[in-house]
This record gives sequence, structure tokens and C-alpha cells, in this order.
Amino acid sequence: MVNRLYDAHDAALFKFILAITGRAADAEDALQELFIRVARIEGRLAAIERPTAYLFEMARNEALRVMGREREPGIEFVRPTPDAGVEEAEEVNRALAELPREQREVLALHVYAGLTFAEIAERLGENADTVASRYRYGLQKLKERLRSVVDGELS
Repeated sequence: MVNRLYDAHDAALFKFILAITGRAADAEDALQELFIRVARIEGRLAAIERPTAYLFEMARNEALRVMGREREPGIEFVRPTPDAGVEEAEEVNRALAELPREQREVLALHVYAGLTFAEIAERLGENADTVASRYRYGLQKLKERLRSVVDGELS
């Protein structure tokens, strides 16, 4: 079951952890530790109602443990792709790094883990309205930041 979970979720988990830690090396460490922990509880995984949500909750905890909770993120959330070159990826990374950790975390849980706001609220011990607000404000800040970059280039 651990291999199946890894094959199905490793890329999304890595992106999610990276959104929290902000450093690829930390994300890799956290992902490795996460699956070591998952292997230790493999016999109990079948009893878990939503193993994917549980896996992302474990990933969040591991990411926070690896980064020591207080360290500010580096800039490496998005890597260049054929659609977004190096400069575009760097601008997105800077914009994401400027968000408060709580907003980055909600964005990552919603985008990478596919969790609803109610599920995120349950995992974080927050109110669903608070989670929705963090998501909305985070998106708004990203749009404003990226728009200012584009406007600045056009001037």
C-alpha cells in the first residue's frame, strides 16, 4: 500500500511540502521522512477513512518539523516549464514567498491536495470561513503582485 500511495501522490506531496518549506532540499527530506513514517504505520492505513487527506496532513506536519516552524521560506516553489520560463517562474516564486505561511499553506492544500475548505479547516483546526478568507486573500495578493510585475515591464 505504501508503494501505491507513493506512486499516486509523490509529485503532489512534494509540491505541497515545497510550498510550506520553500526549499527543495527541505521538501525532499520531509517527503523521505514522511514515507518512512507511512511505512511504519502501513498495517493501520487500511482503517483510515481518507488515506490521501491523512497523508497530506502527515506531510504538513513533517514539513513544519523539517523547517523548524519559524524559518522563512526560500524561493523555489515553481520550476520553469515550457509554458513558464525561468523569469516567469522566479516572479511567481517571489510572489508566493511574500505570502504569509498560513495563506501559502491553504493555497497548497487546496491546489495540490485538492482538499475542500471544510477539509482544510478540519486539518488545520481553523474555521472554514477563515480558511476561505486565507485562500481568497492569498490569491488576491498573488494577482496584485504578478500584475504589478507585468505592468512594470510594460511601462
